[in-house]
Amino acid sequence: MTSIDSVLNFLGSHDSTYNHAQKDVFEIRKVTGEVYHNRVTLALFSFRDELITWNDSKERSKIAHCIGCDFDILKCVSVVKAMLLPLANKPQTEDAPDYSGHKFPYSLSTMIICDN
Repeated sequence: MTSIDSVLNFLGSHDSTYNHAQKDVFEIRKVTGEVYHNRVTLALFSFRDELITWNDSKERSKIAHCIGCDFDILKCVSVVKAMLLPLANKPQTEDAPDYSGHKFPYSLSTMIICDN
């Protein structure tokens, strides 16, 4: 397993805390997991200006107007939806335990952010 696997597991956990499943799945200690999490978080953060963009004020006004007209929500420029997508079958990969969850036997965690 790689450090990114550990971090994604950490970020995808329902409470984003170190848990014993990480120790069992990734065969790492808590301190090692924390080092991985910190390193990957810092690496992702270093790309924030390239990965996270924001529309200019004119475009935000246009989006807010459209959402306001369509859904009667004022000053809204994006919608966020997080959900679990249940999988019909156990994934046929060695990392199948990473897909197990507390609501469904196997699922994918998603977060969707969109504008109008």
